[in-house]
Amino acid sequence: MILAHDDAEKTPRPCALLWLSIAFALAVFSNGRWIVPLATWLAPVFFLRYTRSQRPLPGLVLGGLATGASFLISWLGMTPLDGNTLYWPVFFWLGVAFWLPYCADRLLSPRVRGFASTLVFPLAFTSFELIYTLVNPFLSNGSLAYTQYPYLALIQIVSLTGLSGVTFLVTWGASLLHWAWDHRFAWREIRLGVAAYAAVLAAVLAYGGARLATAPPLEQTVRAAAIAATTHTAQLRIAAHDDPAAASAHRQAVLDDYLERTQQQAAEGAMIVVWDELAVPTNLDEEPAYIQQGQELAREEGIYLMMALGVDLSPSATSSRIPRENKAVLIGPDGEIIWDYIKSFSTPGGRSVSGEGTLPIADTPLGRLTASICFDIDHPGLIRQAGRAEVALMLNPAWNGDEDASLQLHMAAFRAIENGFTLLRPTGGGYSAVADTRGRLLVAAATSAADGVLTADVPIQHQPTLYSRIGDVFGWICVAAFVSLALRGIVRPTGT
Repeated sequence: MILAHDDAEKTPRPCALLWLSIAFALAVFSNGRWIVPLATWLAPVFFLRYTRSQRPLPGLVLGGLATGASFLISWLGMTPLDGNTLYWPVFFWLGVAFWLPYCADRLLSPRVRGFASTLVFPLAFTSFELIYTLVNPFLSNGSLAYTQYPYLALIQIVSLTGLSGVTFLVTWGASLLHWAWDHRFAWREIRLGVAAYAAVLAAVLAYGGARLATAPPLEQTVRAAAIAATTHTAQLRIAAHDDPAAASAHRQAVLDDYLERTQQQAAEGAMIVVWDELAVPTNLDEEPAYIQQGQELAREEGIYLMMALGVDLSPSATSSRIPRENKAVLIGPDGEIIWDYIKSFSTPGGRSVSGEGTLPIADTPLGRLTASICFDIDHPGLIRQAGRAEVALMLNPAWNGDEDASLQLHMAAFRAIENGFTLLRPTGGGYSAVADTRGRLLVAAATSAADGVLTADVPIQHQPTLYSRIGDVFGWICVAAFVSLALRGIVRPTGT
């Protein structure tokens, strides 16, 4: 039988509930809508303090309810299920799932000796998060690593390890702090453990600082424009939906608006113009003519134009009930279609069909280009195709709500660090931006703050990364290490 620490018998219930209350409050601000990066480091400390002070069954049950509730609050208004009654059960149980690493720590840490016990929780959490990312319909959304975007030196480690490296460091830090607390911060007892963690963290920060400081000089830039929806185009889309008799005329008006702004940007020197996700609604009958108009403009202006279309899979109608292709069509300066890419991963609850899961890649005089669409970029495995292919520029049309705009932009920047490409992201309803190979935002603007156009001199270069070659090897090492610790704990009596 697995026994609890002695503290489980000694900690007064009001004190234990205080630890749980503090953990709950910090958890609300540790991910999702209101991210305070420091809260992400501290919330696990108090959750661990609570679980270690309680008998396993009652402590873990109440803790699971707390994480489920905090997850509901922190992600409210941030997901495609917003306003859907499914949000409440789905995200409550997703939150409860994030309690599993705490369960593993509570049951296994009493069986692991000394400083090694601090590894149980980070190995469990990192292992869980890696597997969660692979099976979760929301892909990597919810990863703890994304909360640390403000610490650019820290997150450069993802160029080696992927998200797992950041997750491990944060959760190990929390476990170490709790371990020190458990030893009443007696320096003689904790100094070697603190020194070990400090050395690892210092090495990670030194690597990140060096990577930021030694970014190679920009050898080539290209003038690019990201064009997103405006209030006018949004009104036209609504009119097309509400007035079937005049729907075709309204859809053509949306296309005309995007083509006009594209022509203006070409006249001002843009060589690449990219539209935001689902910029122009259309159907199977209209699609060829729409693309032809884009081809004519690209040929006349001598530009690369990536049109973003929402093509209802119906001959003549558009409707919110008809499945659609969410696609990006890249047209070259000669007017020829370079690729016709369908979004690989449909957003849960949406009506778009999923594509083949292969990124389009094209060599051009400007550099090697690829594209993904919005939710695609939340899938590290898919985007790693671009890193392996040594892509220089990722075109990523997107659409975000006001509440999740910043987080989604930061998540996309992680892919740039992992794979060594520049990111050009036109976004409707959020922030259009350009991020470099270090994840730094070179320029960003709220779509609603201007005419829906962002222009920039975009660096076109690829920086090789280890992660793009080996993938989530570090994460799987954590899985293997956790399984090893678990097996050792099962056969070892508690506290020996």
